[in-house]
Formats: sequence, C-alpha cells, structure tokens
Amino acid sequence: MRHAQNFKSKKCKMKNELSHLPRVFIIEDAGEELLNDLRKDPDVLAVEESRETTTLDMAQQPPEWSHSMIGVEQFHSRGYTGKGVKVGVIDSGCANHEDLVWAGRYNSYPNSTLPPTADKQMHGTKAAGIIGMRKNDKGYVGVAPDCLLYGVKVDNNSGLWGAESEIEAIHWLVSQGVQIINCSFGDSDDSIARYNAYLDAYTKHNVLFIVSAGNLGNVKGIDVNNSILKYPAKYPFVLTVGAVTPTKYLYRESSRGGNLSVVAPSNVMTTQPHQNNINGVDYNSIGSVYSSFGGTSCAAPHVTGLAALYKQMYPNKTAFQLREMIEGNTEDLGLDGVDKQHGYGLVVAPAPWVNPLSYKGKLTSDAIIVPSDAISATGVIPSGGYGIHFRFQPTVTGIYTFAPFNFNGTIHVYNTNYSQLGYNDVDGVVEMEMFAGQPYYIKVSGKTTNDSGSMRLRIFHPQ
Repeated sequence: MRHAQNFKSKKCKMKNELSHLPRVFIIEDAGEELLNDLRKDPDVLAVEESRETTTLDMAQQPPEWSHSMIGVEQFHSRGYTGKGVKVGVIDSGCANHEDLVWAGRYNSYPNSTLPPTADKQMHGTKAAGIIGMRKNDKGYVGVAPDCLLYGVKVDNNSGLWGAESEIEAIHWLVSQGVQIINCSFGDSDDSIARYNAYLDAYTKHNVLFIVSAGNLGNVKGIDVNNSILKYPAKYPFVLTVGAVTPTKYLYRESSRGGNLSVVAPSNVMTTQPHQNNINGVDYNSIGSVYSSFGGTSCAAPHVTGLAALYKQMYPNKTAFQLREMIEGNTEDLGLDGVDKQHGYGLVVAPAPWVNPLSYKGKLTSDAIIVPSDAISATGVIPSGGYGIHFRFQPTVTGIYTFAPFNFNGTIHVYNTNYSQLGYNDVDGVVEMEMFAGQPYYIKVSGKTTNDSGSMRLRIFHPQ
C-alpha cells in the first residue's frame, strides 16, 4: 500500500483502491498540477485520464430473417416474449454468454466433474440462444427473449451420451417446474426406460417435448421416402421439427417421416461459447461471439421459443393443446395437407395476426407436354423469393429440360411423394429423364429472399 500512501501524501482523493487489482488506483478531482506531479513520480507507471470509448457493434442486430418468416415479431409487438415461462434445453452444455441469462443449470452426465457451463461442442449454447437471446444492446434477439432458461448438460464434452443422462435431465427439469423442453438430438436405438421417462413427463407433468427431426435426408443409401427419424423424434407424443431454408425449400438434409409435425427456419446467427470454454481452459469465461447454426437442431429451438410465446398467452393450456396450436397455425408446404417432408407445414403466427399465403396450395399451371413443341408456363414469384409450383405430366418418356426465362431463379423437381428428383441452384436449368403419364411438381423460386417478380418456365421435350 506504499503507493496509496504516496498518493494520499500528494493530497489525492482516492475513489477506489481496487483490492483485486493492487497495481491500479482510481482518484478523482485531480487538477493538472497534481497530474503532472504524479507523472514525474518514479513509483507511478502511468497516469491516464478517464475517457469514454465507443465499441464496435454495440447496438443489437435486427432480428434474424427467421422472425419475419414465422411471425415472431407479431408476438413481440403484442407483448408476448415468453416472460415467466420455464423452458428447458437438454444438450451438450449451457455456457456463460453476454446474451443469455440462465435460471438454472445442471449436469446429468454420470460421475462427471465438469460444470454444466462446459460446452466444447457449442451445440447446447447455440440452441439456447435461438430460444432466449435477450432483447438488449448485444447480438441478436431470441424467439422468446424473456423466458426462463434451464439448461442441462448431458455429455462429457464428447457430444455423446446415453439414456441415463437424458432420464436424469428430464427428472431435474421436471423438479424445476419446466413444461417445455427442447431436444435437438437423436439416437438410432430406443430405450424402454428413456421412453417411459419421456412419456411420464408428458402425461403426468404436462411436459411438451420439441424434438429435432435429424439431418439424414441427404445421406447416400437411405430411402428418404421411408421414416428415417431417430429417438425421441419417433415418439408419437413429441412435436418433431424439420428444417427449411430462407426461401422455404425443405432443408436438403432434413429427415423425413410419418411422425414429423412441422418445419421451421434453419441457419441463423446465435450465441457461441467463449473460446476458452471450447478449448477446456476456463468454463466460467463469458462468451461474446455469435455464429451460424443450422440443420434441424436449429429449427427445433425456433418452435420451442414459439411454444413459450403460446404458453405465456395461454398459461393453462396443456402440452397436447400447445402442440395442437402450433400444428394448427402453419403454412402448407409441399404436398397438400400433411406429408412426411413438412408435416403440417411451416410454423407461423396465429391468425388473425398473419394471413399467410400458401405458395403451394393451388398449382399455378397444369402444363401438359406436347411432343412436337416446347411449351412455357408463366407465374409470379412473391416477395421473399418464395417458390411457386407447376404440375407437369409428360406424354412421352425421355430427357426433358426445364429453364426459367427472364428470371434469375432456381428449379427443383419432385415426384408425387414430394421427394426431390433433381435441382439446379446455379443457372436454374434442369435436365432429367421423365416417364410418360407420371405427374411431377416443378418448383421455381428466387435464389435469395430479394428475388421476386414475373417469370416464365420453359419446358423442352425430348429430341
């Protein structure tokens, strides 16, 4: 404390001696004569005057595009932000971050010495951010920014865990009064004990589980027309979520199956753990980095956040009723009605707040090929780049060419099961073999959400 005594002898008024930073002192009401005196003192390393500084990216970024797509802003504008609703996240960890406030955290991995804040995989912290990033001057804003987040770490920093961890996680969350739980993971093998844990939480404690469908939709050797969902996504009482792109295309890797409930946006910015946490150096470091998060693991937290908004609106609704509300407020994509690729469709804010147009609903044109001619069909791509469909049924088997005319778009071709047969995201031209008498769906959309306007689809018959 010799330096402090020197300062006092120079008649410095101590504001804060900073006991945790013993080489630093804060003084106040110092005149220029005193400051010059201190600068000349051999025991003083430096004298710095207090000043305000401006940091980059201080203001919060605009809400992600996903909020506009599914109507999150409609909820927020009416005061529904998930306030008071307890939401659980079972995942790889729940790290400290400047944009997250945790109501409770727990590590359910057997005999683990790691704190629940450890998140080497980053997966849990990213999922939580989509749900609950705060509305402040930092980063982005979550779907339910005022919800009460409860995180459970179920792995040992490896990204792998067993049924025991999940069961213990569910038990702890139920003990905390949590009734909405996000599960962005899947297991190929089922467990009777795990199934019973999920079922008991649902039936006895009114817990709504919102589960990612998985990312096996583009894996070679897997028949995407059959169910490729994992557990717990296959359980009939959970709400299973697939993923779509900003232009409402089915995310190529999104798993499909008969138990798929809805689809939601993928690939948005969210919270990432501090690098010290990822490296295993310090699990208490507070992250300030934001990075992209994709796949159905990203889509499910969007729906979990929506569930929290609905729960705030209707606190007495049961898990079954919340699920009905979410599935009942959707925009139909793909085939008319419920299908294995999109479930009930894209989640949206409830009417009358939003009156979503169904860009699939009624086909724009029934184009029937004439063997001797090339034909064309016209349509208008809505703002947002969302696609329109043409139904096409060739009369001759052969190689057909599809090309957008006077529009910089993309083309995807589907069969009647809405399984993708071909696509071109570069110049929009698709060539593929088609069979006489078999109907196909040709979807034309913008390359980005900025593309819209009139277009013509040219269809060339086999030579």
